[in-house]
Amino acid sequence: MSSMYPPHGGQTIQSCVRCGLPLLPDAPVCRNCGWYNALPPQQFASGVPNMQGQNQQAHFNGFANAQPGIYAAPPAAPGNTFQPAINGFSQGNYYQQPLQPQQHKRGPNVVAILLVIIALLLLIGSGSIAGYFFFFNNQSQNTVTVTPTIAIVTPSIKPLFSDNFQDNANKWNLTSIPGQYSVTVGGNQMVLEDDHNKLLWEIVPGRTFSDFRLDVDAKLSKGDKKNGYGVYIRGIASQASDIGLYYRFELYGDGTFAIYKGTLDANGKLVGTSLTNNEYIPNAAIQTGGASNHITIIAKGSSMEFRVNNVLVKTINDSAYKGGEVALFVSNLPTVRPVAQAIFARLAIFPVS
Repeated sequence: MSSMYPPHGGQTIQSCVRCGLPLLPDAPVCRNCGWYNALPPQQFASGVPNMQGQNQQAHFNGFANAQPGIYAAPPAAPGNTFQPAINGFSQGNYYQQPLQPQQHKRGPNVVAILLVIIALLLLIGSGSIAGYFFFFNNQSQNTVTVTPTIAIVTPSIKPLFSDNFQDNANKWNLTSIPGQYSVTVGGNQMVLEDDHNKLLWEIVPGRTFSDFRLDVDAKLSKGDKKNGYGVYIRGIASQASDIGLYYRFELYGDGTFAIYKGTLDANGKLVGTSLTNNEYIPNAAIQTGGASNHITIIAKGSSMEFRVNNVLVKTINDSAYKGGEVALFVSNLPTVRPVAQAIFARLAIFPVS
C-alpha cells in the first residue's frame, strides 16, 4: 500500500495556519481543527484534475465551488484523505447523488402563482371552446341531410291532359301478368313494375301531342339503381310495336340520364339509337335512389328541352318526328336482377306557343 507521506527529499511539510499542527502531505484540511489550508500551487495541482477552460471560483463553506453543473465534494472527515470532486461526483462512489446547493427559504412567489392561475383559466377556456366545436361538429355530422323541396312552377293555362292518379278515371290500360309486369293506378300515384328484365310502358290513353310541355314527378321505388324510368314522346306505332318510332328520355337510379331515338334499320327492323353518344350522363340535379325527380320536357318544332328539377340537362334538335304518343315507362335492364318499379305522380301536359 502506498504511503500518504511524501518520500525523502520531497516537499516541505506545511503547518495549519489556525492551530499550527503539521498537515499531512497533499491534505489541505487540518486533521486537528478541520481548518482548510491553501496548499502551494504545485501541491494542490496534483490533487485536482485540470479542467481546461474553467476558472476557479471563491471558496464557499470551506471548499472551492465547482463550475456550474458540477458539484464539489464535501471536506473529508478527520483522519481521512480529502478527495476533490471529479465530474460532479466524489471519487470512488459513482452512484452517489450530487450535492444540491443549499437553498434559502423564501416566501411564496406571487408572480408564479398568478401565472399558474392564468394558465389554468386558459386551459379550462380552451377546453370549453374545443368541447363546444366538437359537440356541434358531431351534431352536424349526425344530422340527416334533408333535400330542400324544389318549387316547380307549371303554366297557369288549362292543360291538354292531366292526371293526379287518384283513380283510373282516364282509363289507363291496367293489364298485368303476375311475375312479369303490373300496372296500378290509385292513391295519387301510378305504379309500373317489370319483373323479367324488360321495358314496360304505359301510353297516355287516346291522345297524341305535337308541341307541348310535359311535367311529371317520378322515382325508382324498387330494384337495382341501374334500372331506368322516364317518358316517351312523339311515339309512332309500327307493325311490330305500339311505339316503334319515338324519342325517349330515361333517368337512372344512380343519378345519370340518357336520350334515345327509335328508328328503322335498312331491313325495316326497329332499333334504338343513342342521342347521348351511348353514354349515361351524370347530373347533380338528378336525385338518386328512391328520391323523387320532377321531369319537364318542352317540345316545340325540332327543338326538345329535357329538364330535371328545373335544371336543363340536355337540348336536342331533330325534325324526324313532329308529333305522336306520350308514354310513361320503367326499364328492368337485362344486366341486373329482375324487378324494377317506378312511381309517377301529378302528370300534366300543357300547350306551348
